[in-house]
Amino acid sequence: MFERRDAVRQSTDAIERSLFETAGADYRVARAVAAIRRTADCAASIAEVGVRRAVREGVSGDDPAVAIGPDSDAESHVTNGAEE
Repeated sequence: MFERRDAVRQSTDAIERSLFETAGADYRVARAVAAIRRTADCAASIAEVGVRRAVREGVSGDDPAVAIGPDSDAESHVTNGAEE
């Protein structure tokens, strides 16, 4: 996750540099790129909290309770329309 955040930051930095070097660049594109960077930073922060919690609770990667991801069978309450 953190590698992906770093890759997004490198890409957005490169895009911003090219925008500032381009005459007449639309400020909205720069704002969108900054929002993408902030989203990646927030996602990494959320992942870090999860990692810290797992370490604190002694959860291993083999625990089915934490096997939530693209390969898991766990259903999301949001995706199946269930209300809290």
